[in-house]
Amino acid sequence: MTGGAPIVAALDSVGGEESGQLLHLLGEGGQLMTFGAMANQPMIVDPGDLIFKQTTIKGFWAAKLGSGPRRAEIPRAIGEIVRLAATGELKLTVEKAYPLEEAAEAARASMQPGRTGKICVPGVKRIAGSGLLSARSPPRPAPSA
Repeated sequence: MTGGAPIVAALDSVGGEESGQLLHLLGEGGQLMTFGAMANQPMIVDPGDLIFKQTTIKGFWAAKLGSGPRRAEIPRAIGEIVRLAATGELKLTVEKAYPLEEAAEAARASMQPGRTGKICVPGVKRIAGSGLLSARSPPRPAPSA
């Protein structure tokens, strides 16, 4: 997958054993960035991966990014993620898709630890010419007389 090049960075939003698996994949001097704990378990890592490969683990809280000096980078980063997703370059595993009528159940499912993919609610449309997605608005009720 990397053509023999070492993996220098990984993102972890799961925690638990998966954190250690990602850390183990990193090359010497690699960095694991963690920003979530969907597994609802503490990170389990092998100290050998930290010591002998001199890897580091760094956490970040996205809310703090919006208030610091890097605030201006957020729209560009979000735009790049949306572009990658829209072009299919960013592959997201979907665990289950729910119809719009079951949005409440989808919200509950999205909060469950140990999921293997994203929870989706179809009902988005592509904005013509932009490559961006937008939620479809429900039909507006007729004004009452």
